This record gives sequence, structure tokens and C-alpha cells, in this order.
Amino acid sequence: MRLRAIAFAVTALTATGAGAWWIGDATATYAERRLAGDLDAALAAAGHDWTEVRADGLRLTLAGTAPDETARFHAIEIARQATGIGSLEDAVAVASPNPAAAPAFALELLRSGADISLIGLVPEQSARPTIAAGLAAAGIGAAVTDMLETADHRPPAGWDAALAYGLAVLADLPRAQVAIAPGAVSVTAMAEDAAALTALTRQLEDRAPEDVALHLDLSAPRPVIAPYLLAFRLAPDGTATLTGCSAESESDAEGILAAARRAGADEAAECRLGLGAPSPDWAAAAVRGIEAVADLGGGSFALNDMDALLIGPPDLDTETLAAAGAALDAALPRIFSLATRGATRLEDDAGDHVAYAPEFRAVLDPEGIVRLSGPVGDRSSQIAVLGFAEALFGHQSVRATLLLDPQLPEGWPGRVLAGIEALALLESGTLAVTGDSLTVSGLSLQEEAHREVEAFFAGRDPGPVTVDVAFDAKAAAASASAARPPEEVCAEQVKAILAEEMILFESGSARIDDASANVIEAIAVALEPCPAARFEVGGHTDSVGNASFNQRLSERRAAAVVEALSDRAEAQLTPVGYGPERPIADNDTEEGRALNRRIEFALLRDDDEAADEAEEVAAAREAGEADGAGDTSENETGEDEADGQD
Repeated sequence: MRLRAIAFAVTALTATGAGAWWIGDATATYAERRLAGDLDAALAAAGHDWTEVRADGLRLTLAGTAPDETARFHAIEIARQATGIGSLEDAVAVASPNPAAAPAFALELLRSGADISLIGLVPEQSARPTIAAGLAAAGIGAAVTDMLETADHRPPAGWDAALAYGLAVLADLPRAQVAIAPGAVSVTAMAEDAAALTALTRQLEDRAPEDVALHLDLSAPRPVIAPYLLAFRLAPDGTATLTGCSAESESDAEGILAAARRAGADEAAECRLGLGAPSPDWAAAAVRGIEAVADLGGGSFALNDMDALLIGPPDLDTETLAAAGAALDAALPRIFSLATRGATRLEDDAGDHVAYAPEFRAVLDPEGIVRLSGPVGDRSSQIAVLGFAEALFGHQSVRATLLLDPQLPEGWPGRVLAGIEALALLESGTLAVTGDSLTVSGLSLQEEAHREVEAFFAGRDPGPVTVDVAFDAKAAAASASAARPPEEVCAEQVKAILAEEMILFESGSARIDDASANVIEAIAVALEPCPAARFEVGGHTDSVGNASFNQRLSERRAAAVVEALSDRAEAQLTPVGYGPERPIADNDTEEGRALNRRIEFALLRDDDEAADEAEEVAAAREAGEADGAGDTSENETGEDEADGQD
């Protein structure tokens, strides 16, 4: 019985141990799988799908082949953070690096006349000799700045063809940038004008090899148009003409032309493209003006820079034209100035017909700007009038608003040209040419201008002429003053400065008083426009005290003024001392002596005797300096008192 109990106990104990072992083993296996699964998920989330995780109990092994060392390090760090340091075995391999890729060859050629610059990366074996030979063949290899780098690799496909074409392009363009890559060439250059741009584009495209991709960045400078003009006319029969149209861009030109075509202009009308528009709203102003003429059913609209002119049709009543002008003025940008004018009407012999009477006007202002407005016969007449006015007054001084009118009276162009030439004889004035009269009025700087203008017309046959020209004496005097040599003006300004305030010196000394610093500065400014002028700077004293001392004091004071101006005035200044020899007031009174103690500036000319006299005085004083150097018999204190207010 006892043995059975013992046997049962042993059997039960054995069975219990086996069950515990089985349970423990299952638990460990589950933990391994769970840890390995979590690590796989973490690595996959980080993009490391090349990893392999193996579990052995609670120890993990990270294996696989990393694409590079960075990826390997990153994966191991993720695994260690997830498992704990010491429980991870690193079995990761790193893939062998790929063979070095061929470098990206590229060459930039820059040319400015004879100067060539080379920049980029080129094949080591062949590029430099090929480039040197190409430049030498074109005669442009003398001044080359080489900033090339090389790589010992075979030229890639398309490199040789692109290089040969790029060198050929550079030979033909005096200023250009040519960028070369395998199978591709980019060219940046500027042509002289639009026609040259078209020819250059065609030339480069025709010469490009079929296996070379060509990219062109070519441009041409647009001309500067001055003044900016536009003239639109709608005749009573519905015929519309657009002349002198200017625009800064294709879109601006198209907007203006579209408005003109809607108003009846021919499809062949065109606008000249160029820089110089006085306002970004130029095209908008032109369109509004054309539309205003179309709404009126006739008339004309002209723009000259920012001056606008609206002329109504011959049969339009004043009220309607005024209302149209007010509406257009409100629609135009504020920078534009609008004038509205109706067509003049004349009755014929029967008294029942009204006809358009043209009027040409030219206004010359005192600044020399002449404004021409009114009709001319045709395009040739327009060119002749503009060219003649520019020849007389200067290209930059002519502002023109000219309309084309083929119905002008006979002899109209000659009368207009004669009137413009007569206007050029005046300082300012007005010319008016109508069908039966020519009037010139204004001001002149010449006393006989009225007779001169009448004599001018006497040798011509412009029809009835009215001359109303007056002599402007005030303007003539101002003009004469402006024509004086600049050194005379400088001398007068210095004289005026010294008349207003004298240069003062410390008592009995040649040291300029600080209170006179502003006088010295004013004189320096007055002398600036006359760097080539020569001036005598004369020092003067009163007659009190020792004459020899006064003489030396005047010389030293004149020299002190020259020294003070030496760094600020380029004019040639010669100091001369006159002592008391040239008084301008009575030395017997304090007021007179104060006036005699002075500094004066005298303009010297090559033919001026004063120049020789100044030199003689200076030489005499220098020679006498040694003879009187010890002459101090008079008390200098007394002389100081005499000159203490200089």
C-alpha cells in the first residue's frame, strides 16, 4: 500500500513537470514570434524592406543586404531601439557600389568681340585641342580665358557634333553665349534689328545638324520712337485713315488697329513698334480717341506724346462737339491733355454751302520747343514738314500732330514751309496758315526782327502775309548776359560777395578771422565754374602807421586768402599787396579807413595790362623786402590798432 502511494506520487510529479515544460516552451516561442514580427513591421515602415529578422529565444539576428552603409546603420539603430542593446546580432551586409557614372559634360562659350571665355566640364583627351583648333580657324583664338575642368572619360554620344556646331555658331556671332551639352546646343544673342533677327534665326536653324537639338534665345532691340504719334481721320464719305501709329507691343498695336478697323480703316493699316510711350495707357488713349471720332461720324483724333487733339467733322454743331470732347476728356487717363477743335466753315459765293477750311498752326515757346498741328497733303508732305522743322529747331524740340488731307488748297506745302522758316527767326511766337492768309507773330531778341521777317517774305510768294513781331528788350539783355564769358560772371559774383561782407583778419595779423569762414566758402563756390580763370587777389590797408609794415601786412593777408582758397578753387590766384597805395575812401575818418582795409579780386586776361602790372608789383615788393626787412621803427601795436577791424 505504501509502495503504491509512493509510485503514484512519483508519477504525478513527473506528469506535472512535463506539463510545465510544455507551457514554458510555448510561451517562449510566442514571445520570439511577437518580437520578430514587431521588428519586421518597424523596419518596413522605415523603408528597409531588404532586412531579414531571425529569432533564437529572446535573441534576434538582423540580416540582409543593405543598399549602402547609411541604410545599414539606420536599420540597426531601429532594431536596437526596438529590442534593447545587447540582444541584437548584426549580420547585415552592404551591397557593392555601382561603377562610377560618366560625368555630365557641358561647355559654355562666351564671346564679346575678340574676347572668348570657356567655362564647364569637358572630356580630357579631345575637347581642348578641338576647341583650340575651332577658335583658331575662325580667327578668334587670340584672347581666350580658359576656366575649363576635365574628366578622363570618353565623350558621350552627341558630344562631338554639338561641339563642332557650337564652335561654328560662335565664329559668326561677335557677341553671344553658346551652351553645349551632348546632342544639344543653346544660343543666346542679340541682332541689330527685327530684319537681322529673322535672318539670324533662319541661318542658325538651317545649319544645325539633324542630331543636335537647338534652342535659340535671340532678341533685337526695339527702336525708340520720339515723339510718340498717332493720327486717325474719318472723312465725310466714311473713308478712314490711320497714320503715324506708334505702339510698344504687339498686343497694344493690335488693340489700336482693331479699333481703327471697326471705324472703317483699311486692313493694311499698321503701327510702328518701339520704345518711348509716355504712358502705359497710351494704347488705351488711342483706342478711346478713335472710338470718339467713330461716334461723331467723322473728324479726326491725334496724339503727340501726351497731347491729344479731337477735331469734329465740318457739319457738326458746336454743342455736340463740346459734349463729345468732354466725354473723351473724362475717359482719357489724367496724364493726357485734350484739346477739342471744330472745323472752320466758309460760305461759297452762293451763300448756301459750307466747306472745310484747313488751318495749320505752329507754336514756338521760349524754351525752343515748337508744336506743329494741322493738315498736310500726303505722307510725303508730312515727312518734308517734319524734316524741315527738325532741321531748323532740332529733332528733340519738335512736337507734331499732323493730319493727312488730300483736299488742301494749291501751294499749301510751300506756304507752311515758308511760315515755319520765318518762325525760326523769332525767340517765341505763333504761325497760322489758312486757305487765304499766313500770319507770323511773336517776340524777338533782335531790334530789327519785324523788318527782317517782312524782308524774308518779300522774296517769296506765300500770298497775303501778316507780320506782328515785337522786340523783347528784357529777354535780349538776359540773353546777352548769358552769352558773357563765365569768368566775367565769376568775377562779378565774387565782387558782390565782398561788397556784402568783407574778409576780416585778427588784429595786426594775416590770420583770417573765424567769422569770415563763410565768406571764404562763398567765394570758393563762386569760382567753381571758372577753373581756367586768372585772378589777382589784392590786399589793401589804410594809411595809419608805418608804410613798410602796412605793405608787408597787405601782402601777407592777400597770400593768406589765396592759401585759404587753394584747396577749394581751381582758378589761378595771384596774391599782390598794395599797402595804403590805392585807397577808395578818406583815410582821415574811421569809416573811410575801414573801407580802405580790404581784399579785392581782379580778373586777369592774357591781353590785360593788369596782369603785367601785378607781376611787376609782386617783383618790386619782393626786391624791396630785403631792404626794409629790419624797418620796424613804428610801433606795431599802433598799426595793429589801425588794422584791427580788417
